Amino acid sequence: IKPFWPVPWLPLTLHIICSGSLSQCGLLCVGAHEPLFPPSPHPFLMVGKLKDECRHVKHISFPSWPDQQTPESAKPLLHLVSEVEEIQKAASPPGPIVVHCSAGIGRTGCFIATRIGCQQLKDKGEVDILGIVCQLRIDRGGMIQTSEQYQFLHHTLALYASQLPETTGP
Repeated sequence: IKPFWPVPWLPLTLHIICSGSLSQCGLLCVGAHEPLFPPSPHPFLMVGKLKDECRHVKHISFPSWPDQQTPESAKPLLHLVSEVEEIQKAASPPGPIVVHCSAGIGRTGCFIATRIGCQQLKDKGEVDILGIVCQLRIDRGGMIQTSEQYQFLHHTLALYASQLPETTGP
């Protein structure tokens, strides 16, 4: 666990999203039979201590998302994005969110792109999915690994857009 803690510690991260099961993301075991985190889909707090400072970090996982694939439904992902938005609004100060999966590019890229796309739809009423994915790939090569994940991103954002209240013109 020592190599893990600098990730959320330095930028004052208060929330970590695991877009997969904890075992897929390499966080379930530190030894052969020593559980590092409880195997639960519900948020839990991790407590870390560095020197004399103690920090609580909320860890949320999405265990039903298979590696290099997509979830069966977009609804749980949209629920997770909404939950993260509410958590961020309640945090003071909000701080950055760390998102991870096994490789850090497929499911992580889908979650980040979905969150950005939902925000674009709320703010502008439209979304530039290609632009989001291109920027993510500039920032970290390989984001959104498969065509299935790219199609799932389109489907998820279309579902989100259909749930937004219609706005009337001026």
